Amino acid sequence: MTGSGNGAGTGSGWQAMIVTSVTDPAQVARRLIDMRLGRDVLWTGLALAAVLNTLLISLSNMLVADPEGMVPLLFQAPTFLIIAIFVALVLLVGAFTLCGHWMGGQGRFEEVMVLVLWLQLLRVLVQSATLLLVLLAPVLSLLVAFVAGILGIYITLHFLKEAHRLQSLGKAAGVLIASLVGMVLALMFLISLIGGPLLEAAAGV
Repeated sequence: MTGSGNGAGTGSGWQAMIVTSVTDPAQVARRLIDMRLGRDVLWTGLALAAVLNTLLISLSNMLVADPEGMVPLLFQAPTFLIIAIFVALVLLVGAFTLCGHWMGGQGRFEEVMVLVLWLQLLRVLVQSATLLLVLLAPVLSLLVAFVAGILGIYITLHFLKEAHRLQSLGKAAGVLIASLVGMVLALMFLISLIGGPLLEAAAGV
């Protein structure tokens, strides 16, 4: 990463990559792909991302009151959330890979997965900051979430372009839209199929 042998240098390298994800996302995408992480690392990272997202969602549910019960009971069960998020991430990687190939891309499943993992890291950082701002400055937290959402789309487009070696961000946008539509349909089908049994199992824990 940075060529430094000490922890401080490595930490600075990661921090620099986080900043560069905004200023030059294409460069970060190439660096992540060039790391060629093993499948065991990637799948472990995906599972960890599901756990971290579940923790943040659970914390958000505790901090933000839901007096009218707008959050479905199913999404308040940690067991279901971890499984659902993990499945959603796998589907997202698969959709990005397949739709990228349909658009003439060449990205491999593992190359797309490492980029999705980095996006999840950025998402966890933003969510953590947003939760803190909810307590200190609720209005500012909304602004941060909005800006982060826009930047997230911008970074994702560049990541897809680099992963599939596409010639334009327009094609990357096509991959993104097609992937999200396909993933939503797949998730709706899975939830309708196994949501009930999972909720019963989670409630019994």
